[in-house]
Amino acid sequence: MLTVKGDVFIRERKKEERHGCYVDDKVSKVAWLNRSNIIYAGQDKWSLDPRVDLVTKGQLEYSLRIQKVDVYDEGSYTCSIQTKQQPKTSQVYLIVT
Repeated sequence: MLTVKGDVFIRERKKEERHGCYVDDKVSKVAWLNRSNIIYAGQDKWSLDPRVDLVTKGQLEYSLRIQKVDVYDEGSYTCSIQTKQQPKTSQVYLIVT
């Protein structure tokens, strides 16, 4: 099971944004991507942006947090998981006003 909270987020600038990715216990790997660029692969941060971090709660929630959201952060964010059977993805679109 893979769930991302909501489909479209509309946020004003300068506020924190968090996208939650909730998985079941059969997941071996989790990754967050933006515009097909890897932000996080597991616990490893690939993004150089200091405003972005991964917030985890156990092994079932992997939330991407963006601080001081700006219009440049707007776009599609994808949570991708690898299960024993097949990879699964879920997307959310961030709109910054």
